[in-house]
Amino acid sequence: MLELPEIDIIKELESIFKLGFVKSMRSDNTGIGYTLETLLKIKENNIGEPDLKYNNLPVELKSQREKASSRVTLMTKTPHWNPLKPKEIIEKFGYKDIQGRQGLKITLIANHFNAKGFKLEVDKKANRLNIIHKDYGVVAYFDIKELMDCLRKKIYQNLLLVLAEVKREDKEEYFKKSYDFTCCNCGAKLWAKPSMMMTQFGRNSGSGSCKDCGEFLHLEIEGGIDGENMISMLWDDFLKREGLKVTVKPSQ
Repeated sequence: MLELPEIDIIKELESIFKLGFVKSMRSDNTGIGYTLETLLKIKENNIGEPDLKYNNLPVELKSQREKASSRVTLMTKTPHWNPLKPKEIIEKFGYKDIQGRQGLKITLIANHFNAKGFKLEVDKKANRLNIIHKDYGVVAYFDIKELMDCLRKKIYQNLLLVLAEVKREDKEEYFKKSYDFTCCNCGAKLWAKPSMMMTQFGRNSGSGSCKDCGEFLHLEIEGGIDGENMISMLWDDFLKREGLKVTVKPSQ
């Protein structure tokens, strides 16, 4: 294993959170990962190793735009090209791209064949994960032991996924990690990510416990979802404001 940088990741992420929106340092889909790693002073690499150490434990760092529907790549592994070579698969089952080149870009799952007739299938006897075509059969395969070894080496025991809020200004992309707020009960300075209600359903409502006093709080963004500041309110006060008569607080 390569020498990994020792990073107090909790402290560093808190510092990044306080920066607010940060301009993407790269214009393509890898902008989020590259920007985060640059802010953490992690050198970009494509090796099958974790990215950093925290308390002397290897950590694999992943990042994604908060509302992205795409999958997160945990690792990359080339299959065994047997019985067909990559060129043969592309020539036999591929298609012309917008530039007229023969190509084949597909997503594979095990439940059913995709639009191009491919799927994954476990061969328990041979301990393989086969890539099969509905008409041809097996075109290539992964050795399951090699996959698991690669996964253990890359992910180890610790995977950290960072989700970033995104905004665009003048065709430039900006990432925001969190909101600062003050506990209305004890005055502690805290931060929080936007809740799922905010990001997925557009409802300005979240909740959480103060790490200092333990009080359960309602959280909302001042001025609405597009606002810049988060404020807190005692949970009971929030229920009264909303006209709710629930008397049992959520478990902390």
